[in-house]
Amino acid sequence: MADYCLLEEAMALAPFIGDLTDIPATTPSLSQAESYVSLVSAEIDQHLSAKAYDLPVTDLPSLASLKTIACFGVAALIIKSAFPSDQGYGGQNGSAGFYEIKYQAGLAFIDQGALITSPVTATSAFSHGFPSDEELADVEAPY
Repeated sequence: MADYCLLEEAMALAPFIGDLTDIPATTPSLSQAESYVSLVSAEIDQHLSAKAYDLPVTDLPSLASLKTIACFGVAALIIKSAFPSDQGYGGQNGSAGFYEIKYQAGLAFIDQGALITSPVTATSAFSHGFPSDEELADVEAPY
């Protein structure tokens, strides 16, 4: 399993967090934040697998979409960890809620089968409910 984003990319969504370290530990620690990247990537892989997408995803447009989704998920986890008691939309936890909503919308996008991972999938007649060339050949010219 490959990670869909880098920690630095997710941290760019929450610059107010500052630098994360392990010694002296910050909340979250650097190690915890790095683990969030793997956790979010694993969750995305589960959603992709449930919709029968081929893993690993290799085409660049799909990877760019998955990076965006992963960054939202990781940023939400980091902000929630850094500001666990900050309530309301005006505080930093409001930012966490915003990114959590965007992350959940990204997972729903995958669950709906909207992620197109190859030109064949995007243009096949089957995906639009029309018969394939092979099916037409069998009907129109069976001999």
